[in-house]
Amino acid sequence: MHDFDLTGRRALVTGSTEGIGKAIAQRLVLAGAEVILHGVTADASAALLQQELASTGRPANLVTADFADAAAVDAMISSVGHVDILVSNVAVQIKESLGSIQSTAIDHQVAVNMKAALRLIQAFLPYMQAQKWGRIVMIGSVQESVPHPDMIIYAALKAAQANMVKNIARQTAGEGITVNAIAPGVILTNRNAAVLADPGYAKGVLAGIPARCFGEAEDVAGTALLLCSDAGRYITGTNLPIDGGMHL
Repeated sequence: MHDFDLTGRRALVTGSTEGIGKAIAQRLVLAGAEVILHGVTADASAALLQQELASTGRPANLVTADFADAAAVDAMISSVGHVDILVSNVAVQIKESLGSIQSTAIDHQVAVNMKAALRLIQAFLPYMQAQKWGRIVMIGSVQESVPHPDMIIYAALKAAQANMVKNIARQTAGEGITVNAIAPGVILTNRNAAVLADPGYAKGVLAGIPARCFGEAEDVAGTALLLCSDAGRYITGTNLPIDGGMHL
């Protein structure tokens, strides 16, 4: 019987010291995985999460790297070694209107949201192929289908990332490896807290969500667990919207 047990599996969850990444890391640990946390720096939130996970009897190591720095990404990869599961959650959003988009902002978002994500897959995929088992989950965004007018580059890169998932999934489907994406909608995280604190703005956003409520990070984490486990062995090349119907 296929189940959600990840005992014996080693997972790297990037951008996992808060928000969606944190919830995914917590869920994978509870499922028995050895989880490697990642943050840009070893800050207080990372330390608190490590303490929390240690209390479960499953301590998690932390690696740090600024994904805008290719050398830092490669150094992190070397320190991690191999993984069975890669959850790519790191992303940067730079809000600029069409007429004010700067080339530096484009380069920064491409480096973090696309180049680093691809580099991680290139680095960790060979081990998965050798053992005929692997899981790759990319965290995308509802903006792939409903782009924000002031996040043109971010939305375009998330759409490109979803296409990359399909491409790599097709190439690896016969090797015991699944490659999928999750496209969260408006999730109640620290990143969204400031704008959603405005009642008028929040009301307008809710009007565009058929479910008429915001998502929780745990909503995304549950889907990630499915895709990382044997329960999701027959799912590959898909992009699952977790957005209360916002993409419709």
